[in-house]
Amino acid sequence: MADRAQHRELNAWLIALGGLGLLSGVGVSWVASRAVVHPSKIPSLPVILLVAWSFIGSGLLSWRARPDNRLGPVMVLTGFTWFASVLEEGNNSVVATIGSVFAVAFLAGFLYIGLSFPSGRLPTALDRALVAVALGLVTVVQLAWLLCYDPTCDRCVANLLEVTRDDALANALVQFQRIAGLAVIAVAVGLLAVRLVRSSRPQRHTVIPVLLAEIVALTVFAASVVVDALHTGHSEAYGHVAGYAFAVVPVAILVAFLQRQLARGAGAGGGGGRGGPTPPAAPGRWPAPGRARGDT
Repeated sequence: MADRAQHRELNAWLIALGGLGLLSGVGVSWVASRAVVHPSKIPSLPVILLVAWSFIGSGLLSWRARPDNRLGPVMVLTGFTWFASVLEEGNNSVVATIGSVFAVAFLAGFLYIGLSFPSGRLPTALDRALVAVALGLVTVVQLAWLLCYDPTCDRCVANLLEVTRDDALANALVQFQRIAGLAVIAVAVGLLAVRLVRSSRPQRHTVIPVLLAEIVALTVFAASVVVDALHTGHSEAYGHVAGYAFAVVPVAILVAFLQRQLARGAGAGGGGGRGGPTPPAAPGRWPAPGRARGDT
């Protein structure tokens, strides 16, 4: 009875989160369609919705299938932080400031998802260090930048967290966030590649789609950061490709979980109690300051 009650409570909670995800998509669509400051920097509306709803939807289903695994909740949280980042383009100072706070927060979630797949736990000290650095960059450094950043364009809305304008410090924080973020990406991509190569043949059937999508998304996103920093153009195209790669990851994880559930069910039904196949080995993202910030 207790398990059944917990199951009903979890289902109710997941349904509520799903409804909130749908409403968030509607709200963010409204904000994005009315952005006037830097509309060319916003990913197209289909990309915005595809990425966020892929994380939220796949995360909810994964959470229900594997309630003991942290990947489901983290995927849901990553989807919501992706939606929150789009608020940076809002025409209201409160909305835009909230969006600026969360402008790159989703990157830490994406990094955690890749490095902790499939167990939902970070297996090594290096994995934990990478995620800790990523969290620091998207929270502490981001907030420090907001404290000294003053929007300079005529149509920009006010930064409500600004304490004092310091263009030199703001620019230095932007460059530090980019360089440190690129270093995190490079190490994470290396870890993912090593885990992909070292995985056994049966494991690769489950691991390959997730790891390859992570590697592609991280690599293309890093390229977009470099291109944007060099002001050479085409960063929007790289961002769109990275966005589609981001959207593939949660779907691939959901498929992997469902495959394992089906395999376990088949094993329990006809395997003489031996269970399903051996779970795959644990296999990893990141940074550009907000889309509308502009270097000072």
